[in-house]
Amino acid sequence: MRAPPGRPRVPLVQTESHAITAQAPFPATLTDWEQEGERPLFARHDTVLDGLRIGPGESALKHGRTLRVRNADFGGKYPFWHCDDVTVETSLFRPAALAAIWYSERMTMRDCAFTDAAETLWNCEDVPSRKTR
Repeated sequence: MRAPPGRPRVPLVQTESHAITAQAPFPATLTDWEQEGERPLFARHDTVLDGLRIGPGESALKHGRTLRVRNADFGGKYPFWHCDDVTVETSLFRPAALAAIWYSERMTMRDCAFTDAAETLWNCEDVPSRKTR
């Protein structure tokens, strides 16, 4: 993948399972990242997460801010609690992603699917969605 002119792609960490790169406008991009357990990306900010896979566990992105999430698969509880300024696109929330979004503000959802949306969007503000089911 080539970076746009003037924005070099700088690898920070690279393994077989994931890559982290620094690239404007977000300081970091995590690609094909797979995690499970408690709070694997706690308080993450200013990051693009593309191809994220969250397995069993809780609060994967709790207290995250200024995130852009694409092509994600959420299989753990409470992925977006207390998150602000988040865009989620083309992503799947499986039944295990209980109470997916609580206490969050300024989130945008596009082309997302909830297989069981019970208890989602409690105490949230400004969460528009488009083509979300």
